[in-house]
Amino acid sequence: MFLEELLIFSKSKHNHDHHDHNDHSHVGVRAHAHYHSRTSAQATNLALIATLFLFCTKMAVAIYTESVGVLSESIHSGLDLISSFVTFVVIRKAALPADTDHPFGHGKIESLSAMFESGLLFVAAGYIIYEGVARWNEVGHHVHNVELGLGVIFISMVINWLVYIQNRRVAKEEESLAIETNAFHFLTDIFSSLAVFISLALVAITGWTFWDPLVAIIIAIYIFWVAVEQMKKCVSELADTALPKEELDTIVKTIEKYKKSFLNYHDLRTRKVGALRHIDLHLEICSEQKVFEAHKLCDEIEDELMKKFKKIHINIHVEPCGNHEPSCESLCAFYKIPREQVSIQRKQVST
Repeated sequence: MFLEELLIFSKSKHNHDHHDHNDHSHVGVRAHAHYHSRTSAQATNLALIATLFLFCTKMAVAIYTESVGVLSESIHSGLDLISSFVTFVVIRKAALPADTDHPFGHGKIESLSAMFESGLLFVAAGYIIYEGVARWNEVGHHVHNVELGLGVIFISMVINWLVYIQNRRVAKEEESLAIETNAFHFLTDIFSSLAVFISLALVAITGWTFWDPLVAIIIAIYIFWVAVEQMKKCVSELADTALPKEELDTIVKTIEKYKKSFLNYHDLRTRKVGALRHIDLHLEICSEQKVFEAHKLCDEIEDELMKKFKKIHINIHVEPCGNHEPSCESLCAFYKIPREQVSIQRKQVST
């Protein structure tokens, strides 16, 4: 019996843009990685240039106007600049193919980068609250050249919105947590800029300068909330948490689509490293089936899963029946005929 002699047959493959997965897997994966590296690089380049411009402009205007709201925005943009630079470096590293030292690829560096960027958001929130409270208690605090501040903040919102849209799109396409977190830096900048814009307008209209630090504190609370949500995502990936329920349901439905060709499956495990999903499971088949039949079945399941997910690594461990439970002593559980007749029937079918 073929699988009794073989005992264990396991195989794995990568999804890689229509390259032949049996003969050219390494070439295919490498080409796929470089493609995403170029796409992601465009997003990080734009983010880095935009944050550098915004930081310099806001800081100059904050010093000139003495507005704590604009100052908080310049600090926020300064942390965005650090975040964009880290993402700029990390995305290029994460796009490298697997090697001897990193057989599962470099995807986790994205999660570490995103965690660092989330930490910067906490720092930004804390400093803005500190500045806001200090200015609130400051006697004789005045905001000068409000119109200049309004103009710069408006330009900042437009630039941030354009960069956010581009980075968010790339993050979704590439499933990059690092670029997604960086995109949220721009989104928080939009809302905080809008709040500062409103506060400066209120100062200009009412002359009440308390609006300036009050709005800065509200901005900080919002940034803190965003940081917490992003940090949760980072911890989830680094802890090798299973894929979301909807994705697990898709995997299970895909496997069970071929249930007529196997007896059972178990030990289904999933995780996500960067943009790459890892799936492995044990597939129990009839010990009378030939190796090429088991290989074909695994190919069909893997090909179907690769249609469902963009980046995926699958490992299927094939087991003969009776490996964990008692073997079929009299009636074959797969062919539903007496055990002694299975080999005879298979020989008849093959001839």
